[in-house]
Amino acid sequence: MIDVLTNILKNDRLNEYPLFKKFCSLKEKGLRKESFKALSSFIDEAKTLNVLWYSFHHISKDLYLGDIKEDQALLIKSRQLNNKIECQQTRKSNNKQLNYYQDLLNDRLLFKEEQSKGFVEWCENKGRSYPWVKSYYYEK
Repeated sequence: MIDVLTNILKNDRLNEYPLFKKFCSLKEKGLRKESFKALSSFIDEAKTLNVLWYSFHHISKDLYLGDIKEDQALLIKSRQLNNKIECQQTRKSNNKQLNYYQDLLNDRLLFKEEQSKGFVEWCENKGRSYPWVKSYYYEK
């Protein structure tokens, strides 16, 4: 019987998650303590991006759900942690996402100085292009 970790390690999609791949590899070798350090890093990375996504996922409806200071601190901490990642591909991918949220946060702050409604239109007028979350509404 082939071990589950062996099957996971053979999966091509695992390259998209190098920290999880490292966890599986170390776990398969029996290096428990080191594997859980890698898993902890993977979970921290996922949490950070989920928190930022949650803060902004209704921004196109003029609804920011986060806290400016907390999100700014989170972006700073995330950049510091990202600089410690060995895999250049992962670091580049994370930087792209962190830049997106930093730009969005900066634009949100500029927008709030001028007006309180119409963030999407404000962005369009300023030449900012963001992929907005699609909203679906259902009737009972």
